[in-house]
Amino acid sequence: MGAHLNAYTSREQTVYYAKAFSKDLPRAVEILADIIQNSTLGEAEIERERGVILREMQEVETNLQEVVFDYLHATAYHNTALGRTILGPTENIK
Repeated sequence: MGAHLNAYTSREQTVYYAKAFSKDLPRAVEILADIIQNSTLGEAEIERERGVILREMQEVETNLQEVVFDYLHATAYHNTALGRTILGPTENIK
């Protein structure tokens, strides 16, 4: 079976998905279900992901469009989850 697994997070959702041939769909769904239900994260993986997120935060902070949209959402959706940044505050990651 060949497939492409990926994930992304937006303000409204976190998505895990697979691109696969229709004949492989049952197996792709099994794999996604296993990932979601049985994930085990070791300390090394968590620390590596912390570094990835912190680098992403630095990239966002230097992207004017991202900064403007963060302020726009913070104003438009004040005191709601949609008003927060996707990555959250740095102190939550550290």
